[in-house]
Amino acid sequence: MADIHLKNTIDKACFVTLGPRPMNRNRVSEPTRPSIRRSASLGLAGLLALSACGDSADPETGATDGEASGETDAETNGARQVSYYEHVRPLLSEHCVSCHSDGSIAPFRLDTYQEVAALGPAIAAVIEARTMPPFGVRADGSCRDWADPRWLGDDDIATIAQWVEEGTMEGDPTIEAPLVPQLPTLEGDGIERVALPNYTPHASPEAGFELDDYQCFLVEFDGDEDRYLTGFDVEAGNDKLVHHVLGFRVDPAFLGNGETLEKLDALEAGPGWDCYGAAGEGVLPQGVPVTWAPGQGAVHYPDGVGVRFSPGDVMVVQMHYNLLDSQGMDQTSINLQWADEVEREGFQILWDPFLFSSIGGGGGETLEAGAASVQYAWNASFESMLSLDGLAFDSIDILGLIPHMHSRGRSMDINIDRGDTMACAADVDRYDYNWQRTYFYEDPITVGMGDRLDVVCDFDTTGIDAPVAAGFGTQDEMCLVGIFFAPSE
Repeated sequence: MADIHLKNTIDKACFVTLGPRPMNRNRVSEPTRPSIRRSASLGLAGLLALSACGDSADPETGATDGEASGETDAETNGARQVSYYEHVRPLLSEHCVSCHSDGSIAPFRLDTYQEVAALGPAIAAVIEARTMPPFGVRADGSCRDWADPRWLGDDDIATIAQWVEEGTMEGDPTIEAPLVPQLPTLEGDGIERVALPNYTPHASPEAGFELDDYQCFLVEFDGDEDRYLTGFDVEAGNDKLVHHVLGFRVDPAFLGNGETLEKLDALEAGPGWDCYGAAGEGVLPQGVPVTWAPGQGAVHYPDGVGVRFSPGDVMVVQMHYNLLDSQGMDQTSINLQWADEVEREGFQILWDPFLFSSIGGGGGETLEAGAASVQYAWNASFESMLSLDGLAFDSIDILGLIPHMHSRGRSMDINIDRGDTMACAADVDRYDYNWQRTYFYEDPITVGMGDRLDVVCDFDTTGIDAPVAAGFGTQDEMCLVGIFFAPSE
């Protein structure tokens, strides 16, 4: 669980509503996927938020709803009474406390009864809406199985809702506290620690960021031989500031990237450059091998897989700082685990025909202004996507995906078009730009070069007077999918 969403929900707990998400085109999954999607509205949690404003009283007796009926909680629910120590604390310890504890990125703690009870209605609301814990792809089994999903089951959500509805009962405080799960770490040989520069984040109101700073730093590597990245971890220098970290692999020789990086770095007197969009405006990355958010821990690529860095390749690290609850300096370090050789080389392609339309002049495509739902769709063969990087294989195993839009993105529907069937690849039904990561599959998806990727992005452009252009800038948009794959064995 995290910060701004929950804080906003607290402020609006007595009148919060969410409109339904527009339905995308129906898809068939492997196995068959339900054609009816769940609305993004708060549902029960919205009612719970409303109930936090106070029970309605009977005009005749003055009794509240529960008192007027004469029923106990147990009679009303026909089931166990839920308490914090017995039922709620174990769920929060497993899914939330790694971020919501003293010194972490979240601006409030969720590891004491008093604090959790005070936030009960808001917690129930954001959990019901599945904005927290942050995991942008639907992980309920309707569309693929994901590795290490941050996902509460329906029964867990119902438990927290019942606890709030029954009055946030404390329970037995002598029950031993559950252990907070240990985050994965890097172990073994080949670990290189890269310390980023000391940097003091600052807001950019003129760019629309009152509480956020996106700053990019250039990382250059020594060596004259290829090597393979197999995993990474991030040591946040200031836990209260660092919201997420992206590391882009960039070939300076590709389409003038080197010259563009030099110009960006010269724009600011201090270290790095502003980079809301990817690695900076005009930089065309070759992949995003590092995607990290608080509470994630180290990331290990699938066994035997590594991403090649050739001599001269650089990494552009985008730091997202959130200034909601803290100010000060940060010096984050990234630990990169390298291997001289791997069983299978991993590749990444970043594909976005919407963005491509803006490159090379001509203005590019745009999104309609002032609409609650504007869709952009594209469909491309894997053969054509790989050929841009000079790659050709009989078939590939898709190991993971990176869905990427900007602040107006609301959902992304990603499917494998096999000609006669459409197989679900990812249902990104609650897209949030503030939470960027690679979503790895539990089992890879094997596709042939004749298969195609079918993508529908949905945007909300309300409040915008002019059409929204494709691009890297703060007011631009993308409909990009990063594909992490390896040749099929």
